[in-house]
Amino acid sequence: MRRTKVIPYKRQLRHKTNYRRRMNLLAGNVPRLVVRKSINNINAQLVNFGQKGDHIVASAHSTELRKYGWKYSLSNTPSAYLTGLLLGHKAAYCNIKKAVLDLGLSRSVSGSTPYALLKGALDAGLDIPHSKDMLPDESRILGKHIVEYSKHAKLHQFSHYKKENIALADIPQEFDHIKSKILKEEHGKKERK
Repeated sequence: MRRTKVIPYKRQLRHKTNYRRRMNLLAGNVPRLVVRKSINNINAQLVNFGQKGDHIVASAHSTELRKYGWKYSLSNTPSAYLTGLLLGHKAAYCNIKKAVLDLGLSRSVSGSTPYALLKGALDAGLDIPHSKDMLPDESRILGKHIVEYSKHAKLHQFSHYKKENIALADIPQEFDHIKSKILKEEHGKKERK
């Protein structure tokens, strides 16, 4: 008896999709909160599965924080939280109340930026199953760890901010300011709706 060789899908061969994990996420029949982080940005999407493929219901990109006045990195913990907060409010606008976290092939690390984004989405009102141990603490979300690190870092590491005359010590205050702007704008959208 001859055995037939099973050829995996192209995305599986290229290590872009874990189909077993994907099928487990789709089994819940709720939108997936897809979080993808690059070196410079963070992208978050609420995705529904359909017969013809995935359908993006709402999305938020960390570059959107620039219009609120965020001057710092778009891929750090505070910007991840703010992006999650933005996405959570967009989800509420689309009447999405539940989701499940989809990290793709990235490793699950406690307190990392995808979990900061998750915390922002939770604070915006999304119901997402999670373990509280995985969420970053408040000081990391405020960016206090960045301020502490910058005091002891080499000069060239934060030279961009020095050239632009941006004080890293102001990250926690700037974070609170941007957060209140997002909340105020989203509250205004709900009232107009």
